[in-house]
Amino acid sequence: MLVQNPFQMGSDGVKLMLALIEKNDAVTKEMYPSYAQSGENDIFETELRIVVPDAQTTLTAEMLEKTTKLMKLSEFKQWLADRKLVSS
Repeated sequence: MLVQNPFQMGSDGVKLMLALIEKNDAVTKEMYPSYAQSGENDIFETELRIVVPDAQTTLTAEMLEKTTKLMKLSEFKQWLADRKLVSS
């Protein structure tokens, strides 16, 4: 199961918009180190999780992008519970 974090996406979006409006270059540089540089795509990656069964899977973290998290289903359920969420 591929899971995004809409709460983080919203928070990061507001953070960036505020930084652009206030011309806060430090925040913009933190989020987009190569912002508006020639040849750059200004891509901001949000957190993705791949949730796999607890029992068995052939998927390993090494198969994923470094920013993608691999979690067992029980870990994901605990992640939701820790944040008092029912879904992501």
